[in-house]
Amino acid sequence: MEKKTGVPTNFGKCRRLVMVNYGVSVEDGNDKDDSFYIKRCVELARKVIGFTSPNPMVFALRDVGDLAENATAYMSLEPCNHYGRTPPCTEALIKAKVKKVVVGMVDPNPLVASKGLDRLRNAGIDVVVDVEEEMCRKINEAFIHLMLTCKPFLTLSPFQ
Repeated sequence: MEKKTGVPTNFGKCRRLVMVNYGVSVEDGNDKDDSFYIKRCVELARKVIGFTSPNPMVFALRDVGDLAENATAYMSLEPCNHYGRTPPCTEALIKAKVKKVVVGMVDPNPLVASKGLDRLRNAGIDVVVDVEEEMCRKINEAFIHLMLTCKPFLTLSPFQ
């Protein structure tokens, strides 16, 4: 299903997507590819639901190393542009010299809210937003709820 990337075969499954909901493509894509890889990001994110709170399911760009240069990064949520538990994701993307960033949805966190996208654009990175947005909203539902209400997202089920 994946295009050939020119990446060594020993790079394994990480040759296209990096960890949870962020990925890197070594080739330029089109709108159809963007949708495919955002769906793949969401698929990977589902595997770690409940393990990243209170943060959203985030990425490990450093695992890609030099392969990120001139690549396309795929993420279900806008990268942050502020210091929190970790440095800004925007700075990591800029430092990695990615060429394009495809984002499923804008971050509802008031500290982020399009500032990450603006930072990337100002650094000369091509940014595409709202790819498979509804799917990304669903996978980030707990994080969105926390950002908008300052309360944890809870699901209750009756005992059997």
